Amino acid sequence: MLNITFLSKRFFSNSYLALKPTNIIKNIHININELSVNYLKKEKYELFKEYDDWIPTKSAINQDRDIIKLKGPRFDKNGNENKLFLTQVLTLKGKAGELSMKFPDFMNIKCIKDNKEYELLEGMKKSEQDDTGRRTLQLSVPDSTDKIQKSMLVTLSTILNNNIEGVLDGHLAYLRFVGPGCRFILPEDDKKKLILKKGTAYINRTIPDDITLELKSPTFLLVKGLDLQRVNVFANSIHNMAKPDPYKGAGIYFNDRVYLKKVKSGK
Repeated sequence: MLNITFLSKRFFSNSYLALKPTNIIKNIHININELSVNYLKKEKYELFKEYDDWIPTKSAINQDRDIIKLKGPRFDKNGNENKLFLTQVLTLKGKAGELSMKFPDFMNIKCIKDNKEYELLEGMKKSEQDDTGRRTLQLSVPDSTDKIQKSMLVTLSTILNNNIEGVLDGHLAYLRFVGPGCRFILPEDDKKKLILKKGTAYINRTIPDDITLELKSPTFLLVKGLDLQRVNVFANSIHNMAKPDPYKGAGIYFNDRVYLKKVKSGK
């Protein structure tokens, strides 16, 4: 005969229940000897001077917007208006350059120094002469069960990692132009223009201010920049102008992407 008391204690006691965590923490390790961090927090009422229509949440991180209207109902389940208020601005400065990114008001940004938690600006100060400069940026949200908070935490922590790497060493993408009569041209009289020559056709493309191009050979082009997303978007747009032919293989190859060639069937 089963002991109901034993089963109830074993399967329904707090010690055997697997409770879901209420918050998620993302840690990013930095060194303040190589990287300087500036932090600015605004109040919500300062943001109402600018308002934008809905745009996808993940593509809004690097945009110049302070209030983002999310897709869906006007109010969430708690009765709050369905908007994101980007009240926190983090500026990173390294040897390669400077980048800024925005964070929503519900996200907590702390600094961990010697296993102790500090406010961001306080923890970034160099207090002692033998300070190694090692710090940990800690990102967290109050409720990980909320889809918006969880997705923003994962997305922003990844972008922050990429931006730290960008201001320290920069990001790089490369393009290879394969085929007869195909090459890249960077005119000496116009540093903001890229010309693609494919056979007898010439295609002009304007280079953004935050992107630098380096021509290693007429068929090999390096795309450099601080923002990984901007570098990949620009390089991919050049790739889309002349995608590799599935039969002959002529076209622009982007990084290490693998392109499968098709075999013509016999008549």
